[in-house]
Formats: sequence, C-alpha cells, structure tokens
Amino acid sequence: ARLPGPLLPPAAPDRDNQGRMRHTVRAWLARPGADYRRPARQLAQHLTRTGEHADYEVSGRGRALDASKPSASLQETVDRLVRRGHLAAASGRRILELVTVLEEVAERVAEPVGRERFTQLAAEVDWAEQVLSHTTQGRRVG
Repeated sequence: ARLPGPLLPPAAPDRDNQGRMRHTVRAWLARPGADYRRPARQLAQHLTRTGEHADYEVSGRGRALDASKPSASLQETVDRLVRRGHLAAASGRRILELVTVLEEVAERVAEPVGRERFTQLAAEVDWAEQVLSHTTQGRRVG
C-alpha cells in the first residue's frame, strides 16, 4: 500500500502569473525519483524575481537580476524592504535562508533532496511569495 504523494496547497485565484511555476513544480513532483537540482534553481530564481518585483512596486525602481547568483540580488532587495519597513526582519532572513537552501540543492552542495523535502521547499516558496506580495499593498511593518 502506498501513501498518496505530497501535494502543494491550491493556488490563489488572483495569482495567474505564478501559475506556470506552480505547474512546473507539480510536474517535477509527479516524476518518481526526480533530480530536483534544476527545479530548485528555477524556484530560487523565481523567488528572486518576486522579491525584485516587490521592491520595484514599493520603491519604483527595480534592479537587474543576476541569474547565476540569485541570492546576491535578493539580499539587497530584502535589506531595502526591511529598512523601509515593508518587510519584517525575521521574514526577510527566512526568505534569504530559503534561497540559500534552494541554491545548495541546485548545486548539490547539500545531499540530494527527496520528493517530500522538495515539496516542503516549494510550499515555503509559496509562503515567501505571499509575504512579498503583501509588501506591494502599501502596508508598512511596525
């Protein structure tokens, strides 16, 4: 008897632009014994772009992405959002840690991850996207 495979929470209806990434993650999760290096790299880059978009929406000026090293650009973005009061420092640290873990998975610095761990990482990316989307709503963190 097999347990059903891990699933991501359903997508929010107003997040059409993230549907393609969500579809890609689901496709990778459907592959038994998949190598998650490439999708981990895609998730790290996607999260970096999401952070850049949030920074652009808040400050009116975005920064170019360095696709080879997503966390370098994201560090600056998170620092600006925290400094301006649009992102809690603890949330910013967790987002940066998440991108670092994804980069380690992509580069095989860490042990290869299994399906369940990759599902958890993908769900954390979803959380990070939600946190970053709140920065564009004009609310400042106290």
